[in-house]
Amino acid sequence: MQAEIHQPQTIYISVRQIHTQEQAQAEIHRLRTINKARYLQRKERMLNDAEYHEQQLQSRKAARDRKRKAIEDNPLHIDARKEADRLAKFRRVIKEAEETRNAQEREEMIEKVHQRYFSSQFFLSNTL
Repeated sequence: MQAEIHQPQTIYISVRQIHTQEQAQAEIHRLRTINKARYLQRKERMLNDAEYHEQQLQSRKAARDRKRKAIEDNPLHIDARKEADRLAKFRRVIKEAEETRNAQEREEMIEKVHQRYFSSQFFLSNTL
């Protein structure tokens, strides 16, 4: 038994002049019909031809890998996860700096209170 050689059918889509709403609707319907026919042909071929199916899987995987690699290599592309981590780290650094500054201010206030308290105690003890 000889394997069938599948020749892809080429469906030409021509550019058409559209002047009315009815023509636009007809053109949309025509394009949807063509696209649906193409989809059904591909789907049928995927079911019937294991080699074609595997080839399509490999080409899609390669395309995904190329896209991912291009995104990773692009210095202008912002990775959402990396950006969120960077912002969280930035917030932690700011919060730690603020806590340090607040602790220093607290210490200074405590020192001022001690000085006032002891100076007032000293003043009161000297006046009595």
